[in-house]
Amino acid sequence: MIDPWSAAIKEAYASAPSGEVIWPTLELRHPTLPVPARIVVDHGEKLGDDPLVYGRMLRIEADAPVDAGEVVLFVSCNLQAVPPANEENQGPEMTLSIDNVPGDLMEALNNAVTTMAPIDVVYREYMKDDPDTVHFMLEGMTLSRVTANMFRIEGKAGFLDLFNRQFLVDYSAEEHPSLAS
Repeated sequence: MIDPWSAAIKEAYASAPSGEVIWPTLELRHPTLPVPARIVVDHGEKLGDDPLVYGRMLRIEADAPVDAGEVVLFVSCNLQAVPPANEENQGPEMTLSIDNVPGDLMEALNNAVTTMAPIDVVYREYMKDDPDTVHFMLEGMTLSRVTANMFRIEGKAGFLDLFNRQFLVDYSAEEHPSLAS
């Protein structure tokens, strides 16, 4: 089974050392967005004056579908991500809330929600001591049931057709003869 947590973040969660900071991030991809919308939960550093931008420059994983292996801008924003619960007969869904959304991002997301194409969601966690490594990642989710007002965007991110996805191991009768009898 693939372990989505790095050894460093497991240690940070287990021991909670003082000074260790974990940055939750969210990436939203949609055909109407010129570039993916990327958000980090952090006050960030001042990265631009016109427009005024605070955020972090973080490295995306090498096999990402967009900007693979590159250092990209994650804009500081208040993000609340509630991890998927373990409920019977229901696919896992992550609840997302983004407060104080910058105007350009709000406009782009409003355009995206009005189309039929899904909004792809990637949730990553970085560590302050190692911003070039993704230490935790949930990918393959799509955003649905989106509500928005002037100050907040809320939605559910889940896995489409999770129950019909291929399992991590490909079983064959040649490798596992007891399956064929």
